[in-house]
Amino acid sequence: MVFNTGGLISVKVVPDRSPLEGGGQMVLVFYNELPPGNKFVTFFSQKRNTSITVDTTQENAMVLYALIPRYDCPETVALQVYCEGRVLAQTEFTFYANTQYHSDQLFSYLVQNMPQYFQMDDISGAMGGADGGMGGGGASGAGGGGYGYYGNVPASMYGLLLGACRLGLEPLVYHTLKVTNMSKISGEQLQKAFTCSQEHGHQNLANCLKHLVRFTTFVTRYVYCKSRVRRT
Repeated sequence: MVFNTGGLISVKVVPDRSPLEGGGQMVLVFYNELPPGNKFVTFFSQKRNTSITVDTTQENAMVLYALIPRYDCPETVALQVYCEGRVLAQTEFTFYANTQYHSDQLFSYLVQNMPQYFQMDDISGAMGGADGGMGGGGASGAGGGGYGYYGNVPASMYGLLLGACRLGLEPLVYHTLKVTNMSKISGEQLQKAFTCSQEHGHQNLANCLKHLVRFTTFVTRYVYCKSRVRRT
């Protein structure tokens, strides 16, 4: 959503929504150059008169990055960008309850019922936390257990991605890659998804994933996957 009021700078936020768990990265693209100074983002609830503030990293004069915070209830809030105490831009951001499925539970079910597609071997050693690198190790993942992390992404989400690639389920592949928790997926992990789809005869999906491997930022992958979802 692009939002502008008065003298504020127009801004595009990608993504503009997140599960309550947060944790993913968001990109804020501005339509004018930003002034110098320290900048932060505030998520303000008008209903409850509460706010959450997060720091930003500035990519260039027109792009900021920020981590999406955890939120305690489904709600659309005002997202405001501040610089030296002044509001630069404002838009909306939606937090939603991820009621469609819980990735750990869904992955457990699929491993039990479709092991030929959702093989645990692909994420062996993934029971560790995000600091464990490609092989895992360290603390267990978010949520106090489950499958932990594989590299910097939830192991269950990565397992769902690989299984969907084997089955040629393009909508599930693209929806999974759009989730903010998958924002830090590595090129090596995307290459594995490409290989799974190609080895199982899903050449159209493989071609799309081969193209996707070239993108180096979450925002470009998100926009591409969103466009593919519309076509499937």
